[in-house]
Amino acid sequence: MRTIWVALLALGLLACGDDDTTPDGGIDAGADAANGDAGDDDASTADAGDEDAGPVDGGPIDGGPVDGGPVDGGPVDGGPPFMSCAEVFIPFTGPIPSMTIDATDDFDPPDHASCPFGRFTGPDRVYALVASLGAGTYEVIATPIQENFDLMLYVLATCDAEECLAGTRLNGPGEAERVQVALEADQVVYVVIDTLVESTPGAFVLVASKLDD
Repeated sequence: MRTIWVALLALGLLACGDDDTTPDGGIDAGADAANGDAGDDDASTADAGDEDAGPVDGGPIDGGPVDGGPVDGGPVDGGPPFMSCAEVFIPFTGPIPSMTIDATDDFDPPDHASCPFGRFTGPDRVYALVASLGAGTYEVIATPIQENFDLMLYVLATCDAEECLAGTRLNGPGEAERVQVALEADQVVYVVIDTLVESTPGAFVLVASKLDD
């Protein structure tokens, strides 16, 4: 009889072992390590898929035309929308200092009645004037800093234009020269500060403004 009870007790203990293993360590651990906790939700589409590393964060919006294309690196922010003969824009924020000293002699005024006469001239500087304040009349003034510097001022539609939009050399050494030119909104023209052949190169200040219409 004792042998029968021992056998039955052993079977009972075996049955209890099965109850503790399969439901808690089998189904529960399977559920935790499968679809629920370590499956698609945590390591696939939601956290590491298209939403985090796809077009929104790493595609065209952050690294395409908006941040690194024409808007930031093109004509609007850093790309020159003017011809290569010009060095910089003339700002409308106040005079800018410059000089023809150590400049090259690249320009003479075109041989045309619209230009000041100067078949032979000295070193020159060229600036882009952009009618960014709208259509109207713009004035450009170049004032020598040195009393013996005699400059010529003329405006071209393009770097290789064969006539002038405006130009003057009326005043003598040390005297300012000024021109006025009518422009369309955002039109770009080229202002040349040239050294008269009988003058030595010198320093000047350049200013542009839009006149009241």
